[in-house]
Amino acid sequence: MKMFLCAALLTTLLTPAVAKPSYILFGGDRAYGVAINVSGTVAGLIGSGDEKHGFIRNSDGTTVHFAITGADETVPFGMNNNGTIVGYWHLKNGLGDSGFVRTPDGTITTFSYGGAESTAGLAINTKGEIAGFYVESVEHGLIRRPNGDMISFDVPGATATEARAINSSGDIAGDFWNDTGVGQGFVRVADGDYATFDPPDASQTVSEAIARDGSVAGYFFDSANQPHGFVRFPSGVITEFDPAGSVSTYATSINDHDTIAGQYKDGNGDWHGFIRGSGGSIKSFDVKAPKKTPGAYVAGINDSGEIVGSFDPTGGKDSNAFIRLR
Repeated sequence: MKMFLCAALLTTLLTPAVAKPSYILFGGDRAYGVAINVSGTVAGLIGSGDEKHGFIRNSDGTTVHFAITGADETVPFGMNNNGTIVGYWHLKNGLGDSGFVRTPDGTITTFSYGGAESTAGLAINTKGEIAGFYVESVEHGLIRRPNGDMISFDVPGATATEARAINSSGDIAGDFWNDTGVGQGFVRVADGDYATFDPPDASQTVSEAIARDGSVAGYFFDSANQPHGFVRFPSGVITEFDPAGSVSTYATSINDHDTIAGQYKDGNGDWHGFIRGSGGSIKSFDVKAPKKTPGAYVAGINDSGEIVGSFDPTGGKDSNAFIRLR
């Protein structure tokens, strides 16, 4: 018996401990993390109502706030691994939204497509290519090159097109609406060819992110209007998924290792974060603040597996940004 206990104790001592994820909360009331790059730098949004501006949290914990002069809203949407941020801003005189790009040295350049009613940049790759959309009665897809040139595009047969994500090759993922009013997903490869898709039984498809290999993550609504996560592989194969206990699943991001992150709502109405590995295993999580509490909304995952989002246990009254470290 003593030998058995000693062997068990030795096994326990020699078995390496599995590190538990740790969390960083920051930003204070009404702060939202929207993107995280490979260095751990976070882009986010802070404020409420019509008074919102952007911020950057560096990996050392220092924070820089920024806003466009004359704007009541400066809203970051995406950031690349170089630390360049893209988004949109809203004028106080109500003339509509325009896009912006902010480089790491603090230089902000605004842009609008022609005489568009509004323009937004939603994603940027390491080359500085921006994907987004502009509105002239309806939405049209938009690519902005690093030299400032802009290209308009529409999925063939679409009544409206939104480009939501772009990878390092210049492949774009997004959504479009067909002539029957159904939202579908698309991939536009860098040479301009299109592939459109829907998970089976989808009434609407939303493509949120695209990995280096062309895998697309997002969510779709079924015939009962319930959202489920999906990943579309470059082969065209689509896999649907839900974390255990989910009644609503939103896959919001994918990294270049095909790891997907997002959030889901359980049967009690509580929100949780989740991570789906490239092999299909799904792990749910709650932000530890200081104890694990539901209320995580996930915005992005970097190639190190670090996750950024907002933590809102009070239903919109006391949001903080968070980073989930591996």
